Amino acid sequence: MNTEPGVCALAGSAFITIWAPGKDPVTIDGNVTVPGSGLPKASRSKGAYTVKLDYGGGIETLVGPGSVSVPGSLAALDEAWTKYGRASWSEIFAPTIRATRNGFPLPAACHYYLQYSGDCIFGRSVDGHSALHDEHGQLRAPGSNIVVPHLADTMAQIAEEGARSFYAGDLARKMVTHVHDGGGMLTLDDLRNYHAIERACLSVQIGPWTIATNPPPAVGGAVLAAMLLACAELPAKSWCSESLALLVRAQRAALGYRKRNLDLADDVGLEAEKLLENLSVRSIQLQNIALLSMHCGLRADEIFSLRWNSVDIEKGLIFVKDSKGGSRTAFMTNKVAAMFAGGQLER
Repeated sequence: MNTEPGVCALAGSAFITIWAPGKDPVTIDGNVTVPGSGLPKASRSKGAYTVKLDYGGGIETLVGPGSVSVPGSLAALDEAWTKYGRASWSEIFAPTIRATRNGFPLPAACHYYLQYSGDCIFGRSVDGHSALHDEHGQLRAPGSNIVVPHLADTMAQIAEEGARSFYAGDLARKMVTHVHDGGGMLTLDDLRNYHAIERACLSVQIGPWTIATNPPPAVGGAVLAAMLLACAELPAKSWCSESLALLVRAQRAALGYRKRNLDLADDVGLEAEKLLENLSVRSIQLQNIALLSMHCGLRADEIFSLRWNSVDIEKGLIFVKDSKGGSRTAFMTNKVAAMFAGGQLER
């Protein structure tokens, strides 16, 4: 996330999906949150400026200190490392410190995006602009060595002091001061109170593979699951014009649905469910598998092994036996109970 400028950032969002041996897969949700904890209303909605880009057919975005949210990436990494990591914190950061101090090649994908955003977004920062542009003010070519001023020192400090330095220490105070001076809303309380959230994954079965991905309220996992399920039975075993055409249609359908229904939805979870419910047109069984995975956190192998003696509709319980994490109980939502009440489980 530190060597793809313009595409990823340390002070952004991150979702980390982990499937530890013998346990259920989980996603660590490190999405950004709205800043401004404790600020009066008069201090809000300042310091942000609209920028229009031709990128992606034309988009608008906000820039400036007022566009800064409460970052979650590092908190998600810290949560994942605390619960599942084995290497030391400093070992994890060593390659990043080396790359950011010595420089890293500018990726082609970043260069493509920076052709649209390099001046109007990154030109607002002297350090950011100089890192990405040459002495003539031209965007550096793909593969050029990029050194972002002070980034290696920041990474070294986090490696030595831990993630809390970013959320409650010297780095936190510097970030808040910079944002505040520019009219933004980020506060120390925002940073101190931020916590990444561990969620049960959205899991889907694609042939012999079980795919565990990001669950709602994020939309990416549901969209990915819908595309994979739509392409689960390609007409050929290798790529051909017919298979590629089906893949393109699936992507257009899922991403079009996302643009129309998910990106600006008040209730992303509800809209994501609608997307998966559309699977019923293709297969009621696939719809029910997705429903159990999303609402109850069941893995594919647990769903396929369910029998009626494992289901207590009256109490709203599912007794999951011989799962990788040992026997456990899952709670039904009303939609899952209604599905079972309809008798849609192999007897």
